Amino acid sequence: MKKTAIILALVLLISAGLVGCKKDKNGASDLVGTWTLTSAEMGGQAIDSAELAMYGMDEMSADFKSDNKVTVMSNGVSYDGTYEQKDNNVVISANGYDMSLVKDGNTLVLNQGGIKMVFTK
Repeated sequence: MKKTAIILALVLLISAGLVGCKKDKNGASDLVGTWTLTSAEMGGQAIDSAELAMYGMDEMSADFKSDNKVTVMSNGVSYDGTYEQKDNNVVISANGYDMSLVKDGNTLVLNQGGIKMVFTK
């Protein structure tokens, strides 16, 4: 029973991933939606959730809209900006800063200042 449940869960995840990679009929990218920080590491060492909270990164997210606007949330503060996507490269411009991310399947990866942050949708 447990094995069947695991297989069913894997099939559902794979199916969702395949469907989620398509563009809708209006041409909106699968980037559109809210991406939340799910893990981070510094110098190859994982940063645990307590450390993320200590630095105000435990509630970090980016909400991408179909009109190339984005809202970045960090430590309870939101910043409005824009984004450009070319292939798997995404550049967010918000609050006077540019952030370069790489889209890898269902993750967005930001490598900045020696810290790697992974966001998932």
